[in-house]
Amino acid sequence: LTGFEGRVTALVFAANNETLFTADDGHVRQWSVVDGKQVVAWSAHKDVIYGLALSADGKQLATASADETARVWSLNDRNATAMLEGHHGAGFGVAFNRDGQKLATASADHELLVWDLKTRQKVTEIRVHKGGVTALRWTPDDKALVTACEDGVVRVFTDIKSHDGAQRSGTAREGKLSGASGRLHAVDVSADAKLVVTGGQNGAVYLWRDRKLVATLE
Repeated sequence: LTGFEGRVTALVFAANNETLFTADDGHVRQWSVVDGKQVVAWSAHKDVIYGLALSADGKQLATASADETARVWSLNDRNATAMLEGHHGAGFGVAFNRDGQKLATASADHELLVWDLKTRQKVTEIRVHKGGVTALRWTPDDKALVTACEDGVVRVFTDIKSHDGAQRSGTAREGKLSGASGRLHAVDVSADAKLVVTGGQNGAVYLWRDRKLVATLE
């Protein structure tokens, strides 16, 4: 695939495996995997896009950028349906929950935020990370959020609660997966939520099963 204006910093497949979305130099591009042609492109941010995510129904695309915002785009007309401003550092990752009503965002400011996309308000603020939050995933059942961090720790947040307006922020129970070291850049969760994997600056991949480290790939 050619036609990029800068380094490619994020990408995500659509569920049909025939469409690919990429980010470069603030632009989002949609590609046909079948013939390798660019379908459409648009300017999404004025700075680097580090995170892309598709909603489960394939109708929304979320972007996280170095401009400290996350945005949600309707793929019908590529108009922004939400611009989420609440971080104080580059946005590194975004993740929709299953029904596409909530979006979690990860940032260099050490914060993990969860947003209600109907109201466009942040409903949960998690501030326990000791470094930038570099990646995140919801578990398939939406019961937990898993993060990778510059502090070398993978965290699993359960019992995620939203604030009711009177509270300053929602809460979550923090669990830590031990065994990794150094800055972590990526994280993913298996379909049954039993496996968690992360990749680090040190060139190692760490794999946990049921929260126990079972493999280190180097």
